[in-house]
Amino acid sequence: MADQKKMDPKFSFPFKPYAIQENFMKQLYYTIENNKLGIFESPTGTGKSLSICCGAIQWLKDNEQRNLENLEKNIESLKLELNNNSSANDWLEEEYEKIKKSQELVAMQAKVHKIKERIEQFNDMKVRVSKLNSSVINKNMDNYYNRTDKYKKGLDKENILEEKKTEDDDLILEECEVQEDDTEQESEDEAVENKEDVTKIFIGSRTHSQLSQFVGEIKRTVFKDNMRVVTLASRQHYCINSDVAKLKNVNLINERCLDLQKSKSKSTAVDSDGRATKKSKTKTCSACPYYNQNNISKLKEKILVDIMDMEDLVKSGKELKACPYYASRAAMDDAEVVLMSHAGVASSGARAGISLNLNNNILILDEAHGLPTALENANSAPLSERDLSSVKTCLQFYINKYSSRLSSKNLLLLNQMSFVVGKLLGCHRQFKL
Repeated sequence: MADQKKMDPKFSFPFKPYAIQENFMKQLYYTIENNKLGIFESPTGTGKSLSICCGAIQWLKDNEQRNLENLEKNIESLKLELNNNSSANDWLEEEYEKIKKSQELVAMQAKVHKIKERIEQFNDMKVRVSKLNSSVINKNMDNYYNRTDKYKKGLDKENILEEKKTEDDDLILEECEVQEDDTEQESEDEAVENKEDVTKIFIGSRTHSQLSQFVGEIKRTVFKDNMRVVTLASRQHYCINSDVAKLKNVNLINERCLDLQKSKSKSTAVDSDGRATKKSKTKTCSACPYYNQNNISKLKEKILVDIMDMEDLVKSGKELKACPYYASRAAMDDAEVVLMSHAGVASSGARAGISLNLNNNILILDEAHGLPTALENANSAPLSERDLSSVKTCLQFYINKYSSRLSSKNLLLLNQMSFVVGKLLGCHRQFKL
């Protein structure tokens, strides 16, 4: 309690908070600061989402500032200690202590440099995104006036030929960008390796509309211009390729998306018998047009600078011809606030698929009463009577056909499996009646 009074955080609320909102933010702040587990309840209409955003983000900013100040103080302290002449009798021990302190000093200076470098990179990113937004607006205006002129004057042959020429130019440009993607990807990988982890706030909620509400609340705070926020979702929600999105089923969409990314191999050398001796991988021409690393990188920066909900992200993806799914995943590494559904948190497979690391980060679960349902859905699968009957029939067919060739142990295991499936089928039919 003494630490809480000593801390006394100040919250940047959009307006004067009510007592229940201020108490909510303080308790949330203290819970995060002390690495505790908190369960909060607040009546409907009390500004719970806004209180969560202000309380958690305020702690994040205060923590970053404290860490930077502590590092700078420790650096000054170590510099003074190294400059002071020690009167130790053992010169060997004295040199060892100097080397040890010098190593600590270098490590601290590197941390401070990374923090300041990250701030500079974010400011540079803002400038690039501002130019990108201006170019997109000008392009949309040009397209609008072009459509208006075509509607008034009609299409003549010269306009058609000119449009085809510009389309061809665009295709040539995209091909050059694809060839440069490999080198750009290598430089990005090196940057990720040299980058220090950023403390993140993960906010999970039941529905995507509630996540959009959090985005709206963050935009109301004073942190809106200096926060890196990303909303994660599945391909089913973020895919803008009409040929893939029309499949509707999430599993089919995932498989089709991965198939479009695979590279085809063609023979480049053959031996005397005509057999291929060497194969080289080439990009397939049927690849997804939105899986362009250059455009995805632009969309990633736009996500980090402009706080966007899912609808805004999809719209920007269409404008930049970049995949929102992969752009959001790429932006997660640099993001400070990550919004996702309960399913993404509850499923270990989903967490592993996006390399989601919750260690040393803050996890806030909104509408936590829906978490048991998310856990149940993540660790269970529907099984119909038809599925059980098919498995039972196939097992019995396999046992009858290959029983003479199977070992006694394998035959026993198959009979046990058939017995279990039969019992499940019987229970299913009994409950059905």
